[in-house]
Amino acid sequence: MLMILHSLEQSAVVRSISEAIAQLGSMKWPLLICSMLALALLLDRLFHLLVTRTHVSNQRMHRGLKNFQGKRQTDSQLAVWGAKKSLSRQLAELLHHHRDIPRDQREDLASIWIDKQERRLGTGLNILALISVVSPLLGLLGTVLGLMEMFSKIASTSQAINPSMLAQGLGMALMTTIVGLFIAIPALVGFHTLKLWRNHKIAFIVMLANQINLVIDGVGIATTSDSEIESERSAPIELAYSAVAGERRD
Repeated sequence: MLMILHSLEQSAVVRSISEAIAQLGSMKWPLLICSMLALALLLDRLFHLLVTRTHVSNQRMHRGLKNFQGKRQTDSQLAVWGAKKSLSRQLAELLHHHRDIPRDQREDLASIWIDKQERRLGTGLNILALISVVSPLLGLLGTVLGLMEMFSKIASTSQAINPSMLAQGLGMALMTTIVGLFIAIPALVGFHTLKLWRNHKIAFIVMLANQINLVIDGVGIATTSDSEIESERSAPIELAYSAVAGERRD
């Protein structure tokens, strides 16, 4: 009996969803495509940002910078920066491998690498922003087309027009606007959240690249605390690289 009631409930839910989709009219497929694409991009970018490790504790950073004072480093010494796929480890290996080249060339090399990582982490975010703009416009277009169809039917009928007929037609016409907003709001929030998260990771890598280059050049080891490192990432300090696009500053 419970299974029968459950199947009836499911069929009722499916039926209501299909009826709601049918009310979208000619805007049904564009809105469905926007919703599926936005969901796929949100899940994909969230997964990539979760698995991309960048942060290193202050203690491990101090040990890693101290190791850079030597000419040669073993894999075990480089492992202090994290796993092989960690951006901090990749950056440390890159700068260690090219430590003997002039500083300007080393900074250019790091800038190119940081820019590549920023573009990789931000893949699809612009499409997500575009969906957040286009979806409400598609919903508004569907509303206008629905109103035009409703008034055309009213003009062609010879019966008396009652409020229930108008209410039903308006409800169907406004459904596209509601669906467009339901797609646009999560897409817009997700775009800005993922972009801030991406910039936070890139800012840490920029700070780390500058510290490693200073140690390679014999300036010394930074011994700041985690809170001071956090403030450095948010403060407008003149660094060798830009935290936004990985560009060198003169």
